Amino acid sequence: MPNSTNQHPTTHWVMGIVQSLVNAGIQHICIGSGSRSAPLTRCIAHHTHIKSVCFYDERALGFVALGIAKATQTPVGIVTTSGSAGANVLPAVVEAHQSGHCLVVITADRPPELHGIGANQTMPQSGLFAHFAQPTLSIACPSPQVSITHVQTRIQTHIATGCTQTTPVHINIAFRDLAVNPSEAQTRAPQPVCLGKGTHPDWSQVPPPGLIIVGQLRSIADAQAVQHYLSTQTAPVIADITSMLRTHYPRSKQPIPTQKPILLVGGRVTTQSSLNQLAHVQKNPHCHVRYRNHPFNPYHAKQTILEVDCFAH
Repeated sequence: MPNSTNQHPTTHWVMGIVQSLVNAGIQHICIGSGSRSAPLTRCIAHHTHIKSVCFYDERALGFVALGIAKATQTPVGIVTTSGSAGANVLPAVVEAHQSGHCLVVITADRPPELHGIGANQTMPQSGLFAHFAQPTLSIACPSPQVSITHVQTRIQTHIATGCTQTTPVHINIAFRDLAVNPSEAQTRAPQPVCLGKGTHPDWSQVPPPGLIIVGQLRSIADAQAVQHYLSTQTAPVIADITSMLRTHYPRSKQPIPTQKPILLVGGRVTTQSSLNQLAHVQKNPHCHVRYRNHPFNPYHAKQTILEVDCFAH
């Protein structure tokens, strides 16, 4: 197990969760690699009573876990990161339900403040396996206000029910980034101010930007239309890899403005380097020209928005 000296609170919490899995009779855990589940992965890898194996593909992971459960006639753990990763385990969960074997699927989740704002790898995960597993046991982010003993009891009871009824169980555990201050993380963004909605963007409504960040664009035509607009601007441009404009706008070496408005164009930003740039200017006023009903505000910036159906005319 990880050294207990100067432990981060999340590490102490996760060590208790992993020990509860061992107490419930789990000896084998199949792990899908991912950043959100990293605290779990680290503690599992260091536990002397767990045999673990890592996979890049969650579908294969699920069926290997099912094979181990059939061979050993014991509950077998599965760990995935947040987002669609857990959904890839569904075929194996269905087969385990039909054959009467207990797979314990543990999905890491994003904290509540990252849901509903377009954050990457974030989706509703409770009830993911519907009729093929016990109702989801949802565990909130690590908190000093909640006893780890209470969490351990809930987990062990949930797994015991799955073993008794010979059916899979689902445990969904939320984690914040270890570098995030929990008291600051729970701050919600103010309600965005809508400048208007239309079929195409009215660029005259957009204030002169100090920096332009281009996120995901849905078509080549949209990318061409956005590129035409960018040709009329003098502000530095950061083009996400999903914008189809990355090669036209290499990484800008100009200093990032600290006060001027930030213009975000298109859908969500996915690459970490672009997200880091966005986080650096989170206190600047933001204007987001976005696709209709597709919010994206992972850092809770003060936003004005202009919603469009597409960018191409």
